Amino acid sequence: MLLSQLVGTILTDLTAAQDAANEYSSKLGLKYKTYANNTNAISDFYVPNGVLKEIELNLNFVINDVTSEKGAIDLNNVTEFFNNFAHEAVQKAINTLTEFIDRSKTLAENPEIWDRIMANLKSKDFIHHLTDRVTDSLLENRMRLLSSEGALNRDEFVTLVSSLLDQFLLNNDDIKSALGTGTRANTLINNNFKQMVNTLHDEITVDSGTLQAATYSRLDILVSPEQLKDVPTDLISSIKIKAELNNYQWSISDISEHLQRVP
Repeated sequence: MLLSQLVGTILTDLTAAQDAANEYSSKLGLKYKTYANNTNAISDFYVPNGVLKEIELNLNFVINDVTSEKGAIDLNNVTEFFNNFAHEAVQKAINTLTEFIDRSKTLAENPEIWDRIMANLKSKDFIHHLTDRVTDSLLENRMRLLSSEGALNRDEFVTLVSSLLDQFLLNNDDIKSALGTGTRANTLINNNFKQMVNTLHDEITVDSGTLQAATYSRLDILVSPEQLKDVPTDLISSIKIKAELNNYQWSISDISEHLQRVP
């Protein structure tokens, strides 16, 4: 038997016992209720309720075997990694785009349009908004971007981030109106995005160990008296399990047919 299974079973049974007591207590409430034209001598009392506040158990066992197992990927770590990558990629993409714009103002019929576009691109609100959109898209596609053990699929990841930058930046209405669509400028910028994302991936994912699923040990144990009786005492391990449950005290309200929690 695994130690985790045994501890889990004990805690589950404690919770189930308290739940059964609470359910029975709620049924007793019908007996304590005062009905119209019927007095009830016990209606002024609280409904009895078995309260399990705290319990301690000492569990003796012998370790029979130790195995290693991969846990689940921590979604908080994945979200943080995607968000950090998205923020860096958005910043670099905007820099790439604004540098191109600065060199190519003659592409616009009215160069003043570029000044307005550049100011909007560099605003904190726009950067934050775009970072959130890229992060959300990465999270939506995390099943194909990450293996079950947290390994990042490089080609899928780079392709998706590049396409998102293309979608959210080059397909922006202001930029489309200035650059047009399907132009050589779009192709050049998009290629720059891909190259930038490739480089950024290689720089950042060196430290992407937080994506990896944690490895933990699982203990197979012997706990029955028959198994432990012949084992030297210095080989027997022991843990103390202390469980504390939050409980409620119930009574019947004079103005309601429902059980009310007593403060």
